[in-house]
Amino acid sequence: MFRASAALVAVLAITSLLDRFGVIALPEMLSGALQAGFLIFGMIALFSWFSGYGNRDALGAADAIKSEVNG
Repeated sequence: MFRASAALVAVLAITSLLDRFGVIALPEMLSGALQAGFLIFGMIALFSWFSGYGNRDALGAADAIKSEVNG
């Protein structure tokens, strides 16, 4: 969930920046929808990261190393 949300946030952020600096021209309604999507999916990504879904692999690797060291 974290990786999908983070990837979507990155795409929304890049598109929003391109629109803001005039590289691409989006209609006003679509630009507002991009900003809302960035906010919503950004909050989902942050929530999933802080609730442990984002760093589950790192924690699993740390537990495996700890069990190898302790025997």
